[in-house]
Amino acid sequence: MSIIAILSSCENTIEPLSNEANKLVNEFVYDGMSLYYFWESEMTGKKPGTQNSMQYFDGLLNSTDKQHGWSFITDDAKALQAQFGGNPVDFGYELAFGYVDSTKTSVFAVVEFVYPNSPAANAGLQRCDVITKIGGTTLNLSNYMLLLGRDAITITYYKSDPSQNFTASLAPATIETNPVLYTNIYEYNGHKIGYIFYTSFIANFNTALYQKFSEFKQAGITDLVVDLRYNRGGSISAAVYLASLIAPRNVVENQSVYTSLNFNDYLNNYYGSKRSYQLGTYETRFQNPLTANLNLNKVYIIATEGSYSASEL
Repeated sequence: MSIIAILSSCENTIEPLSNEANKLVNEFVYDGMSLYYFWESEMTGKKPGTQNSMQYFDGLLNSTDKQHGWSFITDDAKALQAQFGGNPVDFGYELAFGYVDSTKTSVFAVVEFVYPNSPAANAGLQRCDVITKIGGTTLNLSNYMLLLGRDAITITYYKSDPSQNFTASLAPATIETNPVLYTNIYEYNGHKIGYIFYTSFIANFNTALYQKFSEFKQAGITDLVVDLRYNRGGSISAAVYLASLIAPRNVVENQSVYTSLNFNDYLNNYYGSKRSYQLGTYETRFQNPLTANLNLNKVYIIATEGSYSASEL
């Protein structure tokens, strides 16, 4: 997997560059992928020239990588870091898209969830709202990506009745994407069930995880449900922290191996035995997950085909 933070926008398009600029960017891409790419052996004979940098990057990718869409390129490294850190410039919603009919010309978007205090939330958008138009034009293959862009937009949407439409104007803003979006404790048939909806693995919010699991532990929950339906992964260290709150206490205390990483041959040799993550390990800025560990013998995970990367861990 590769993330080259230099070139494209969120729509994976780039502004035309001069030949000199293309060459500099391509050299950066080649150097990075020759060292870090899983398929670095395939870089032989692909040294950079002055060709379009997006096309050059795409031409370097292994076919398996292309099939799964693991690697991408961006021209806004700061925005990418903000997203990974949980403070992106964004509308504040997560969307799922579909075709209106079999002609596959018109598109609709369903709101999966909305972050609080975001432009989407302030405009009144809620989970399950259906967006049908942007700027008064029906959503289609040419304009739907504007819903995920960086420019102010006006949308048309409905809630439960397609005949009752609403409009909202949205301008992206810096938001906080705390992935611990919703928790609750349900009592049913003698069980006390803790539920957590976790949207992304962002290590900066491990404290929020800790606080909720402390509440679960204090309440004496008997069952745990972790909802990862829309969670597309993120930080491995956040996955370790979450797992350390859930896994049996003895394996966390023993710092059992949680996952081992496999790189290309050069990096496997370079890192040697330092390629594993252990349960119970955490950054000192966070609290020890063992003090909120639930020590249950079962956990229920809600997942979909969209639950990947760190969610798979």
